[in-house]
Amino acid sequence: MFLTKTVHVKAPCRIDLSGGTLDLWPLYLFYPEGLVLNNMALELFAHAEVQFTPSDKFQLIVESRDLKRKRKHASMNSLSRSVAKSVKDNPLRWVERVVEHFLRQWKVGSGTWLVTSWSEVPPGSGLGGSSTLGVALGAALAKVSGHQQEIHENPWGFQQTLRDLEGIEIEHPAGDQDYVPAIFGGLLSLRLGVARREISKHGASRADDVASRMALIYTGKPHHSGINNWQVYKDFISKKPRVRRALDAIQAVSKKMSTDLEAGRTSAWIRGVADEWASRQKLSRAVNAPVLQKAGKWAKTLGAVSVKACGAGGGGCLLVVFADQKSRDKAIAVKPLSKDWRWMRVACSHEGILDVL
Repeated sequence: MFLTKTVHVKAPCRIDLSGGTLDLWPLYLFYPEGLVLNNMALELFAHAEVQFTPSDKFQLIVESRDLKRKRKHASMNSLSRSVAKSVKDNPLRWVERVVEHFLRQWKVGSGTWLVTSWSEVPPGSGLGGSSTLGVALGAALAKVSGHQQEIHENPWGFQQTLRDLEGIEIEHPAGDQDYVPAIFGGLLSLRLGVARREISKHGASRADDVASRMALIYTGKPHHSGINNWQVYKDFISKKPRVRRALDAIQAVSKKMSTDLEAGRTSAWIRGVADEWASRQKLSRAVNAPVLQKAGKWAKTLGAVSVKACGAGGGGCLLVVFADQKSRDKAIAVKPLSKDWRWMRVACSHEGILDVL
């Protein structure tokens, strides 16, 4: 009698407070002191459920609850052919790419596999949803197949594998930061440099205090971070002065924000959010899309003191920061100005997948 094993893993999505875009290799290497990025894992999760039944034959079913799509494969070669298709022809390609990589890495050639995924954040939200989904999928597959210790022993190898897979998927450079809050959890400062990847995790009480002053407005307009970042990437490498100056300013703001968060200088890190956003808008006219401008102006009438787009901008979510929790709670009780917008409450997830595997 064959026993079915089922594993469910959820990984937290994130808010990027500062430093994004510069986490695209090798941009951060142009700074001798490296780069510090600040981000927070959210109590908004990407989910992966893997059900495995031993069998002499191989069968795989991949299902996305968000896309309401399902694909079946009777061989690994069938899965590989599916991954080779365009996203238009195969909307499940990212999920299948992650599954294919890890099953091949672990030399899986048999068994019945049912892989189901879903996310609590809308697509194109700017909250790292697709990257986080990759983390959840990889972790769930590792746990079912007995390879979770590899992630515990080498989380940075796991992170870099997923970054490389997503670079292949989007056909542009993929940044380093999106997978990190999903793996480690908490309010984090991530340091990148030559042969350097390390985090400092701010305390739980500090993280909760920061989160209590924040909210998100989902604008209803998805964005495509790969397209926005790719243009900025090319402009940086081409040494366009406007882009270089803006990213230099973002790098400096992000470094200072890390020390402000650590020291509990509330007004300083809140001001840093606004300063980062002011510099980010200089990267491209597409960053501060009209819907973000409208949402930002409206949020400030409700008492917001800083706003910035999540991710690469152009749409998705707007991060809204208030002076205190009372102001935040009062604001999010107000019905959004547009029927397409919705408030999303911010809370920090102190745990990442390493805490639950």
